[in-house]
Amino acid sequence: EISLTRAALIYASALGRGISEPKSLYSTYTLPRPNPDLIRGLSKALAEEKIPEFYAALAPQSDEYKRLSQAYLEWRRQVQSGQGEGDIASGDAIHAGDADPRVPDIASALRSAGYLSSAGAVPSGDTADTGASQGVDGEAARFTPEMETALKRMQADFGIKQDGVVGPDTLEVLNMGGQERMRALAVAMERMRWMERNPPETRIDVN
Repeated sequence: EISLTRAALIYASALGRGISEPKSLYSTYTLPRPNPDLIRGLSKALAEEKIPEFYAALAPQSDEYKRLSQAYLEWRRQVQSGQGEGDIASGDAIHAGDADPRVPDIASALRSAGYLSSAGAVPSGDTADTGASQGVDGEAARFTPEMETALKRMQADFGIKQDGVVGPDTLEVLNMGGQERMRALAVAMERMRWMERNPPETRIDVN
């Protein structure tokens, strides 16, 4: 019972304030961390038989955190099913309208990362499954305007020049494997757990 209680409090602390100590990772870290009364909260939850509600309330409730959590679960599903590993070959830069055999794989990577919707508008003669034109008579698939727009959103998120061109830096992000994406999402959620649940509205968030 003692071991189970200790584990329950460790889990509660991880959700409520993060499991890592930010000051041990960043010497200049000065933001205050949440400090919930976990022992009292757990005791009350046990008495009222509301353990799931207790844990659910400890994590950040912001839309950003929820989207990170959903993305993490989606990438974990893909990794467990053997998907989500990038294998797009290097080569010449790809611009909107270019024909290239790598385009279907690029479309798939954008769709897996949530930047390209398979239900989005696709030009006539294209395959909605990939959002990329398959061409005729063996012609390589074409990089569509829809894919260019999706690519620019991804480039903005990763601090890459938003030119809609598949160059070396962009290709590196597209080839980012599921395990690496899961790690990045987990780190982002951990950092959010370090922060106060009601930060000042005058704050500046830096991506």
